[in-house]
Amino acid sequence: MPKSLCVFSRLLFLWLCLALPVQAVVNLSATRVVFDKGAVNQSITLANSADYPVMVQAWIDDGDPQGLPQTAESPFVVLPPIFRLAPLEQRSIRLLTSAKGLPDDRESLFWLNIYEIPPNQSEVQNEKILLAFRTQLKVFWRPVGVGRLTEDAGNQLRFTRSGEGVTVSNPTPWNISLAEVEIAGYSASGITLSPFSQQPLFTFNKVDLQDGVVKFVIINDEGNQWGYALSIK
Repeated sequence: MPKSLCVFSRLLFLWLCLALPVQAVVNLSATRVVFDKGAVNQSITLANSADYPVMVQAWIDDGDPQGLPQTAESPFVVLPPIFRLAPLEQRSIRLLTSAKGLPDDRESLFWLNIYEIPPNQSEVQNEKILLAFRTQLKVFWRPVGVGRLTEDAGNQLRFTRSGEGVTVSNPTPWNISLAEVEIAGYSASGITLSPFSQQPLFTFNKVDLQDGVVKFVIINDEGNQWGYALSIK
């Protein structure tokens, strides 16, 4: 094959890999895992929706998207850590923790990683290009003294003017997952507020903040949403 054609073929293959939608074939029974009242074990069910088998590797870490199982640091163990899912097979995995070193006055946040590896391309009798895929979902561990997340937690958040922007304070012991936040026509999503913390949200000028109202949505333990509208102080 001429060198120029060989280079073109490689570029075309790379473009196809980037252009094709990458979608997980392993479905999870929950969008988050919650350890309540100092619990030390939980489980979640995985289901392979594809017509081909996949290898799955699972581990828990601090959420670094570049993190690897061998470098993960957390007081959690996933059993089994590596396994095969046949086509349409369902299987439960166990999440165990010693809770060693975790604070007893607030919720701790970690991330469950589900890394699915499709079979060799030659083993699949179709024209699909199969790519590995990684899913991350939140793992919350709550000590005995911290109860379940309640809807009132959203009302306890405080949004205040700070310089030319807005700062949000979370005085609760929970990690608050903000699915959406809207202030003066500006919006953001996917924000996690750590317990007893504050962080800046947006930068505005004084005209932008005249109405002084923030609308936001919190994701609860079941993966459902609670909506709020609060005044900016």
